Amino acid sequence: QVDPSRFCALGITHQRETVVVTDAAGRPRAPALTWMDARATAQVDAARAALGADRLLAISGKPACTTPSFYKLAWLFETRPELARGERRVPGVHRFPSWRLPRPCATLPAAPPPPGLVDMQARAWSASLAAHLGLALGELAELVGPGTVIGGVREAAARATGLPAGLPVVAGAGEPGEGSGAGAV
Repeated sequence: QVDPSRFCALGITHQRETVVVTDAAGRPRAPALTWMDARATAQVDAARAALGADRLLAISGKPACTTPSFYKLAWLFETRPELARGERRVPGVHRFPSWRLPRPCATLPAAPPPPGLVDMQARAWSASLAAHLGLALGELAELVGPGTVIGGVREAAARATGLPAGLPVVAGAGEPGEGSGAGAV
């Protein structure tokens, strides 16, 4: 057993391109869509037609295909129109566990939960891509730099996990960052 006093912080890693839509309190409104969900082919074609493949790539740094969550969200909002209305948040599945923290939706520009929505030149959410989905920028996670403290382990979580209450929770990385954390080069 590991001595909890040896921890200095907790980082949350995630499987990039997986996305979840919640209400304002962090309760899921639909099941998460994983990175390998390829049902959004029609939405990829629609975005290419509306925005242009070159523009999509220039903004997001991602080719137009079914992998980025941008297209998964388009599919979800089309097939579940009730999710396109009302109070909602898109914290991303890796930030979903931290929604009760003081900064519940903080994420990294290089590995945000809905990749394909970040303007990689500006390192900020793309207003035009969010508008294409009918999303307000306030419904997306706050973008923060790597290592930024986004909260602390709360008492209930400390009791459930054995982690120290107040242990800093920091913005982590997606699965490509796991090798770095393991000391692999």
